[in-house]
Amino acid sequence: MIKQYIESVIRLKLCLLSLQHTYIKKRRLYRLMNSSSSKTASISVIVPTYNEEQTIKNCLDALIFADYKGRKEILVVDGRSEDRTRDLVSSYEHDHQCVSLYDNPGRTTPHGINVGIKNATGDIVSFISGHSIVPPQFFNDIMTAFERAPDADVVGGRMIPRADTYFEHSVAAALVSRLGASSARFRPVEGYVNTVNFGAYRREVIDTVGKMDTDLPRAQDYEYNKRVRAAGFRLYQYPELQISYIPRSTPLALGKQYYGNGYGKANVFDKLDEYPLSPRVCGLAMIFLSGVTVPLWSLILGIYLVIINLVAISSIRASEVDAGIRHIPGAMLALFIMHSSFAFGLLHGSIFP
Repeated sequence: MIKQYIESVIRLKLCLLSLQHTYIKKRRLYRLMNSSSSKTASISVIVPTYNEEQTIKNCLDALIFADYKGRKEILVVDGRSEDRTRDLVSSYEHDHQCVSLYDNPGRTTPHGINVGIKNATGDIVSFISGHSIVPPQFFNDIMTAFERAPDADVVGGRMIPRADTYFEHSVAAALVSRLGASSARFRPVEGYVNTVNFGAYRREVIDTVGKMDTDLPRAQDYEYNKRVRAAGFRLYQYPELQISYIPRSTPLALGKQYYGNGYGKANVFDKLDEYPLSPRVCGLAMIFLSGVTVPLWSLILGIYLVIINLVAISSIRASEVDAGIRHIPGAMLALFIMHSSFAFGLLHGSIFP
């Protein structure tokens, strides 16, 4: 009796899975046949903010005046900023019909995105930060990306570092290297990927997957995109879809950023249970080994410094920012800060979540 019940449940699950795959195939075929009419799809851009008075005007100006024939709406969700961010956004809301200001009592980025999702009405929903600047063709590039990959459910692009100071140029050069970013978000890679940066999601993806996990103040997009893939949707990176990114201007600020990124990623790994081994055991083992094998670690450090020197030289040559030979020491320093800070944050979050 129990065996028959289990077999019935398994058959039902297989049947539902088959129906889901059939639906996805038909949906993608429909998109392929109707991709030429997608240029007028409405797009909602959600901008979570907190103390962004220095950058929010440039961000909103770029979004408002970006060329697009379809309808666009810009939802700024402010986490109760303590500077003039809300006042500045309120003036834009008064002057531009496409701009709306919402309150984010939760104050964190995932809380803000969820408020935006609740109020967004577009066929496509995108998330960007309040210190980002989009190019004039941003909205058209989103639609071009969907046309290039009609079976894609989410599209994203790459970040282009914008630098002014010596250290910003150095960080920008480091970011475009393979050791500077763990994903392809800073590199001109096109194709289907596991996660995307400033993703643009078809409405059905949002309706199916739901909201961001508010327990993850950082790296929440990684966890969200994993749920997107688990639901049978596909993500596509289109390198011509770009957004400007301003690197941290000091070594201390860069270290804090990557320490926070590492700590946040540890929380994501812990929540998703993605560690191949116990992180606490691995972390304690690393601390122990670092104290008893100093010569070995010195050798490893020497090899590491040689590698990042070579990477810094190659990234300077490939960098799209105005970086030269004089930025090689800065790029090496940036890579070292990024790696060590992220590692300490990841270790801290793994041992003491």
